Amino acid sequence: MNLWNRKSLVATKSTKNEILAAYEDLLQKVQEKKTEEPKKIQERQKQKTIVKSAAELSYECIEKEAADRKVNLSSVLDKLGSSFVSEFRKFEELQQAVGLKQKNLEYLYQLLKN
Repeated sequence: MNLWNRKSLVATKSTKNEILAAYEDLLQKVQEKKTEEPKKIQERQKQKTIVKSAAELSYECIEKEAADRKVNLSSVLDKLGSSFVSEFRKFEELQQAVGLKQKNLEYLYQLLKN
């Protein structure tokens, strides 16, 4: 890439101001190019990361991930089932307690009636 353009062209008969202006112009272009380089490097690294991630996704890897999720789901469902059973037992105990109280109230009512 040619950094020289018509504005920054320096001849042997150029004045000191022209030479300084050409130098400043070239310095600015070099600095701009340096700031572009990290962006390009960062973009290349990002692309490499994407490609590496995609390469790691093999059929076996995906199959293993699915199996792990099935095991996890099964575990969660087992816990949920146990929780339902526990809550149902509490419900049955409450029904029994209500039944006993109801019988007790009926007995007391019969006593008061007589």
